Amino acid sequence: MEESKARRLLVDTGKQLLKTALVARTWGNISCRLDSETIVITPSGLDYMKTREEDIVKMNIATGEWQGIHKPSGERGVHIAAYQVFSDVNFVIHTHQTYASALGLAGFDNLDITEEEKETLGCIMLAEYGLPGTKKLTNAVKEALLAGAKVVLMKNHGVLICGSDQEETMRKAILLEDICKRNIKG
Repeated sequence: MEESKARRLLVDTGKQLLKTALVARTWGNISCRLDSETIVITPSGLDYMKTREEDIVKMNIATGEWQGIHKPSGERGVHIAAYQVFSDVNFVIHTHQTYASALGLAGFDNLDITEEEKETLGCIMLAEYGLPGTKKLTNAVKEALLAGAKVVLMKNHGVLICGSDQEETMRKAILLEDICKRNIKG
């Protein structure tokens, strides 16, 4: 994807995530694949409503080296893991959406989900707990990704959602929240 278009997409998606309550304040992060070696990712701790295209950070997924005026998201490791595991993933969102985060805390054994919903989301798994931004969290998420999950509920830490593009990834995030809300409310 063209870099300027990807930067604009991340800025717009951040605002959309706030408006749909899939993130709060500066929590969560978003990335987009530019090519086989490079992604752009939201910066660490910057308000989505104030984020501009020039604030977005460019990263090499093999080396972890980055370019930009801000430090990349502290969760860059889980984003990089998604791009390394899945060649068809071009957009990743890490949310702190209410109901999915709650299920990530409580766990889920018998999720009430239709076959159509399963197909839309792909495999859903729970990753073991790791402190934010740590190798332990990245490794736990990568283990779930390697098992085929494109939606990973991170124990005590929100959700990682992978898609082929921004539209698919946002659709998955919204659907996941609806499914989790239905399951929690019974």
